[in-house]
Amino acid sequence: MRRAAWRTGVWRSGLAVAVIMLLVACSDDDPPTRTAPSIPEATAAPSTTNPDPYAIPPVIDEAYINRVLAALDAAYGDAIRSSIREGAMTEESLQILDAIYTGESLRERVNLLQGDAEKGFRDYRTNPGSVETTVARMISSTPDCSFMNVRRNYQGVATNPPPPDTDQYVGLRKRRSEDGGDGHNPTPWIIVYDGFLESGSQPPNPCTASS
Repeated sequence: MRRAAWRTGVWRSGLAVAVIMLLVACSDDDPPTRTAPSIPEATAAPSTTNPDPYAIPPVIDEAYINRVLAALDAAYGDAIRSSIREGAMTEESLQILDAIYTGESLRERVNLLQGDAEKGFRDYRTNPGSVETTVARMISSTPDCSFMNVRRNYQGVATNPPPPDTDQYVGLRKRRSEDGGDGHNPTPWIIVYDGFLESGSQPPNPCTASS
C-alpha cells in the first residue's frame, strides 16, 4: 500500500511538475508585452502673421503718428502721380483724396490738385515722389483724435520747394464707417485738418470740437 501510495504521490507530483512546466513553456511562447512609445504633444507653430503696423496702440506717440503720416503721404503721392500721368484730375485721384481727407480739408485738397492740373503741374517734378511729413510736436493725442505740429519736406515733389522748417499742423480723426475711399488708406485715421494760419499762430485744435 505504501508503494502504491508512493507511486500515486509520485504520479501526482509528476503531473503537477508537468503542468507547471507546460505553463512555463506557454509563458515563454507568449510575445513580450510592448509599451507604446509616448507621443509628444503637438506644439503650435509660431504665427507668421505680421501685426498691423497701423493698429491704434494704447499710447499714441510720435513714432506711431510718423508711421501713419508716411502712409497717408504715400497715398497722397499716388493721387498726384495719377493726375500728372493723365494731365488732369482723375477719378482715381478723387477716390484717394476721399480716403485720406474729410470735411473742409477734403474740399481744399481737391481744389488744390484741380488748380495744379489746370496749370499743367508746372511746379511739380516730372516723376514726383511723395511729401515727407514728420511730427515736430504732439499737441494732443487720444485713440479717437490726434493733433500735431509737423514739418514737411517737398524736395521729392516740387521743383521749388518751401523750406522744410515751416510750421504746419495736422489733425487726425479715427475713421468711421461713413468715410469713403476704401482700399486707398491702410490706416484707421483720416485727416480733418491740414495746413496753417497766415498769422503763424497755432490753429484751433480740431479734436476739441466735433468734426
